[in-house]
Amino acid sequence: MDGCDPTMSSIDKQPNGHWKARYRDKGGHAHSKTFLRKADAQAFLDDIGHDLRRGEWIDPKLARIPFEQWADRWWGTTTKLRPTTRRGYWGMLQRHVRPYFEGWPLSAITYMDVEEFIAHLLAKGLAAKHARDCVSILSLVMKSAVRANVRKDNPAADHNIPIPRRKLHEGDVLTMDQVHQLVAHVKDPYKPAVWLLMLAGLRPAELCGLRVCDVDFTKHVIHVSQTVLPVHSFDSEGFALVTGPPKTSAGDRRIPIPAWLCDELGALVECRRRGNGRDSGGEVRPSYSSRLATATRSIGTNCVRR
Repeated sequence: MDGCDPTMSSIDKQPNGHWKARYRDKGGHAHSKTFLRKADAQAFLDDIGHDLRRGEWIDPKLARIPFEQWADRWWGTTTKLRPTTRRGYWGMLQRHVRPYFEGWPLSAITYMDVEEFIAHLLAKGLAAKHARDCVSILSLVMKSAVRANVRKDNPAADHNIPIPRRKLHEGDVLTMDQVHQLVAHVKDPYKPAVWLLMLAGLRPAELCGLRVCDVDFTKHVIHVSQTVLPVHSFDSEGFALVTGPPKTSAGDRRIPIPAWLCDELGALVECRRRGNGRDSGGEVRPSYSSRLATATRSIGTNCVRR
């Protein structure tokens, strides 16, 4: 036989005239499949043999595993990811991916099934980017199945979902006059937070992670070295404020700021030190405020806090 080892496979005629092909996998476990013709049984064993030699053999029992069962196994492996990443994955998996493919055998999902899934998402009114993110989650689940030798291919790979790019127009970016108007409506202790967002280009999470030791009051430079993000409840995880490094190495950076803004930060640190009766070695780290978030996309309130 070209495929399976003759000592590990056989073809037997059954009383009903059908032909049963038997073989053993590399672990020694027996498998069989019945055919109407002997030639079909032989072709089957040849294909199985090729797959076993190339390491591409798929256990038929694993191939029939329901999608949701494999998705749950995959989800259990995501604990090594950032909490914010996991929460995003959880939302898409539970709201869109899992409900659509629930009950499907993992091996039955094809490229066209995923195309129809994309059409389904877009018909529901999901934005193209959100639909693409859902397909990315599906692709991660399928990729794990391929690497675990449960599927030969990833049907969620190589799908094209164009995302319209909105061009910036006049009025989309605040003018300096508008920035001054915004700052004028912010309470005094929090004004430096708005200026840091506007002039230094900090992200809200970077602003919340800014510590006093990250401010060089002599050279007028801030060091962005950590972030603080609120992660709302998901799965069995409760709400938490998560501190960590910037998402990429490029996010760890030093940014010059105006001397007057540095002086304002120093004055606030000194005010906090005197108010607490302690030194100012703590963090310039805002807590989140829904009122200020409306104006500045969740920048937070307490500009200087221990």
